[in-house]
Amino acid sequence: VYDQWDYGKSGSTWVSLYNNGGLNSGDYELDVFVEGRLVAAGSMTVRPGHLPPMTSYSSTDLGLTLSYPADWNVTEMVDYDVAVVAARNPDPDHPAFFGVTSFLPTTGTDDDIFELFNLYFDALKQDFTGFSSQDPEQFTVAGQDGWLAYYGYDDRNGAQIFGAVAGALDASQALVYVLLVETTSADWDSQLDVINV
Repeated sequence: VYDQWDYGKSGSTWVSLYNNGGLNSGDYELDVFVEGRLVAAGSMTVRPGHLPPMTSYSSTDLGLTLSYPADWNVTEMVDYDVAVVAARNPDPDHPAFFGVTSFLPTTGTDDDIFELFNLYFDALKQDFTGFSSQDPEQFTVAGQDGWLAYYGYDDRNGAQIFGAVAGALDASQALVYVLLVETTSADWDSQLDVINV
């Protein structure tokens, strides 16, 4: 929403729908209003790319269902402070990983999300070389306002790994959810359809 027009008395500009990781498949609509009046509307459909056979795993502890390729391995770990469900590609030539974890927040603010990002990044820095990360940007996670940060590092075999970490508080601010996605730089684009699902 723009409170004022900053593009001169005449001319044109553009608007867009985007997601750094690619738009999820589905139907999208865009309505443009000027001074409360609808002046333009459009719609589009993003079709899913080629996906392998998918399956899902439901976690009652995390209160979510994780969809993942059927030939991947899924694990869940729960203790008093943290719960994790993760899926990993067993193919050593195309390692990919994504998972969701939940923590009990200490402040009930976005600071809890940033603290978890920093803890994860600090662990990567200790174990791997070439670590770099981008500043977090606002992002919606499962319908909740949250944050997303991209990062990269070199694994023990010298392969460059790309990753993204997204986090949000649940609606009641009783839990912090963090989603991690990692794969080799060579597989990052080819795995986007799987990641989006």
